[in-house]
Amino acid sequence: MTYRLLIGRLGEFGSTVMLECSTGFYLGVGHRTLRCLANGTWEGSDDPALCKIISCGELPTPPFGTKLGTLTTFGATAIFMCNHGYTLVGSHVRECGADGLWSGAETKCLAGHCDSPDPIVNGHISGDGSSYRDTVVYQCMLGYRLIGTSVRICQQDHRWSGTTPVCVPITCGHPGNPANGRTNGSEFNLNDVVNFTCNKGYILSGNARAQCRLNGQWSNPLPVCKGHFCLHPKICFLFRNLHQLGRENKSCFVIVIDNYIMNITNHQKFVLLSVFIHLLLMHYVLGFL
Repeated sequence: MTYRLLIGRLGEFGSTVMLECSTGFYLGVGHRTLRCLANGTWEGSDDPALCKIISCGELPTPPFGTKLGTLTTFGATAIFMCNHGYTLVGSHVRECGADGLWSGAETKCLAGHCDSPDPIVNGHISGDGSSYRDTVVYQCMLGYRLIGTSVRICQQDHRWSGTTPVCVPITCGHPGNPANGRTNGSEFNLNDVVNFTCNKGYILSGNARAQCRLNGQWSNPLPVCKGHFCLHPKICFLFRNLHQLGRENKSCFVIVIDNYIMNITNHQKFVLLSVFIHLLLMHYVLGFL
């Protein structure tokens, strides 16, 4: 407790002082001013006001939380924590001030609550809950596939887990070109179709078309373009215009018998055809070759 001089000189007859308290205290009931009397005593000293510590009152413990600290007077502190699954809103620590008020804001423990999840283009969201541990599921429209995590969970910090996924078109990519052939088509997304053709002098073996499927794969593998070879590998006739009989050669007609090659002139074509027909008959009828 301190004194503040109001009138006169301290200790002289007629001087008056006022009682004051230190920070965090206040004057209670009693005389707050004292006056020096002629007999050398202070008037009011028999019942002076006393300094009492300031109290801020009891802080309640928030539902679904706990409070550490029981004192309520000047300088006291209270620490708050929330139960698992609840988020603290307000002040985590509050202190009793000289004005008799607790610092900070009222403390509450709220169940985790998230804002609406981010929308997804070319898709939709299943699940409408937004409280702690609620989940939403992202799905893409037909023809699109999802990149990222499809399930997100509302967390204690009011945020959805993970990041927003995206829906991208399902594409199979270019299937490539068959050897000695080509692929016709410029779109390679879901349900798109490509056609395969072979170069001149080659026959397509396999499927002539393929369609892009939901799994991002083509419905059929690349076909094979085979050259027009004769039936038996040891005897092969090659004609310029008769591709069904042999493989085309731009310079001459060639017959291959046991790796022996000889050139044949145009006037020998009739003889060559006769031999070829004879060999075919032997192959199919007698099974000779």
